[in-house]
Amino acid sequence: MNPTILQPGVTSLTVPLADAALRGTLHLPTVATALIILAEAGPAPAARNEALATVLQQAGLATLTLDLLTHAEERFRDPHHNVALLVKRLLAGVELIKRHIQLGDLPPLPIGLCAAGDCSPAIVRIAALRDGDIYALVCRDGLIDGAGMLYLRSLKAPLLLLVQPGNEPALASNRRALRELSCVNELKVLPANSDGATRGASLAALAHDAAQWFTRHLPRAKRPAG
Repeated sequence: MNPTILQPGVTSLTVPLADAALRGTLHLPTVATALIILAEAGPAPAARNEALATVLQQAGLATLTLDLLTHAEERFRDPHHNVALLVKRLLAGVELIKRHIQLGDLPPLPIGLCAAGDCSPAIVRIAALRDGDIYALVCRDGLIDGAGMLYLRSLKAPLLLLVQPGNEPALASNRRALRELSCVNELKVLPANSDGATRGASLAALAHDAAQWFTRHLPRAKRPAG
């Protein structure tokens, strides 16, 4: 265990595995109401996760941005689409956070999961597997029916599905998944950019919607008596 993660602020975090070491960045405010794990697979989503993490932190949420692939794996497409591998890796990250909470190294923060693209089906499957540990989910532009029908049907955590305008594969995937879900859920197409030149408007809407979903559905952190 790395004792520096006890301190409020920004800390690099490593999740050791038998076949890899995952890289993560923990942002722990002095007072946080929950912890959001932002799962990514490679460098492409990193800038968007960083911007999203900032908005979540401003809403009083701690964040752990966790890359589920090594630098070597990022160059190949197969690991990006290997849901079982991404699930195994993210489970290790969740279990590490839970151990720190159980040991008192971290405050007892409720956990939410957020992911884009290839990582989206992985967080759905993990939330179904660990329904006592995961309280809310946000997926963006991911093909979540790849999580598998069994996991979709057993998911209990509230799920927000965000889709960029024009992303028809993600929209079709999410609509198929909605037919299997019994949990609280919402599918939302983000607004198109008026100038067509940047994705700033949709990114701002994404960050706002994700922060609102987590603050609405995550329970408040337990405070020690005293």
